[in-house]
Amino acid sequence: MTRSQYSTIYEEADKNFADNLDLYKLRQQMVEHPFGTVKQALDGGYFLLRTRRKVRSEVALLFLGYNLKRAVKVLGFRGIMDSLKEVARGAFCILSHLRKFLIKSCIPSSTLYECVR
Repeated sequence: MTRSQYSTIYEEADKNFADNLDLYKLRQQMVEHPFGTVKQALDGGYFLLRTRRKVRSEVALLFLGYNLKRAVKVLGFRGIMDSLKEVARGAFCILSHLRKFLIKSCIPSSTLYECVR
C-alpha cells in the first residue's frame, strides 16, 4: 500500500476541520444556503458556459434570480414595484437636473441642441 504525495495535506485539512468544527457549522448556516438554493431550485448545478468572464456572468444571473426570489418573499411583489417606482422617480429627477445644468453651462447653443436631443 502506498501513500499519496498529498496525504500529509489531506491529514492537515482533516485536523483543521476537526479543530474548527463550530466554525464550519456556522459557515454552512450562513454561506452555503444560497449556493444550495441556486444549485437545487434554480438548476445551477453546473456551468453551461466556458471562460472565466462567461462563467462570472452566468453566476451573476443566477444570483440575481436568487436575490429577486428572496426579495419577493420578503417584500412581496407590490413592495418591489413600489421600490422600483421610487428609484425610477429619483433617476428621472437626477437626469432632469443634469439636463438643466447642461443647458445653463457655457456650451455653444448650436452644439447644445445636439447634445441634449
